[in-house]
Amino acid sequence: MSQTAEDLLIIYETEAKQWATYLQSLFTGSISEAGICCYDIATVSSRRDDFLRLSRYTCKLLILSKGMLESFCPMRRFFLARVLSPAAHVVVLLCGVDSLTPLLELVPLNGDECLQISSEQDAAEYLSTVTDIVRKGVSASAANANLLTRRPSGSEQKAEQTQSTGTDSARSSIMVIPPRVPCGSSAEVFILLRNEAAASNAEVEFSGENQMLRLK
Repeated sequence: MSQTAEDLLIIYETEAKQWATYLQSLFTGSISEAGICCYDIATVSSRRDDFLRLSRYTCKLLILSKGMLESFCPMRRFFLARVLSPAAHVVVLLCGVDSLTPLLELVPLNGDECLQISSEQDAAEYLSTVTDIVRKGVSASAANANLLTRRPSGSEQKAEQTQSTGTDSARSSIMVIPPRVPCGSSAEVFILLRNEAAASNAEVEFSGENQMLRLK
C-alpha cells in the first residue's frame, strides 16, 4: 500500500496477544508486513526514542481489554497519551469492554474523533476501517512532500530568518485546550520538548476562569 515501514501500530496488553497476532495476519497483504508493528504495552519504558518512533505510525490500533484497564499506571497512561495522536488516526477495538468511557477517564483522547470497533464485528470491517486510515495517511504524506519541495518566496525566507534569531520577540507559544477536564480531581501533565536546549527557557502557563499560574 505504501513505501513507508510505519503504517500500522497495534497496541495490546499481554492477555490480548492472540488478538494482536490474529489482526497482524489479517492486515498483512493489504499492508506491508514490514509496516506493521505489534507492541505489548507491558514493555513500555521512559525512553524518548520509543515514544517518537511509535507515534510516527500512520494508524494506531488499540486493543482495549479488561487487563489493560486494570493495569494502567502513570507510565502507560503517558505512553498512550503521547502515541494515540492524532485521534482521527486511532482505532479502538473493544475486547471484553463495553465502552470507551473507562479509557477516556484515564487518557486524554478525543473520543469523538477516534474510531471504535468491536470484537463481535466481521474481519472485513476491521480491514476496511484500518486500511482507509492508512491510505489517507499515505496521501497526506505525499501532499506534504510536494509542499516541502516548493522553494520559499522572499517573504517566507525573511520570516524564517526572523524566527532563527532566537530573540524574545520571535519566541513561539502554543495553546493547548484539553477536550476533557476532570472536575474536582487532580491530573498529571506531561510535557515533551523536541529540543532539549529549549528546556531552560520554557515557560508553561495554566489559565482558569479566575486564576493563572506560570511556571518555568
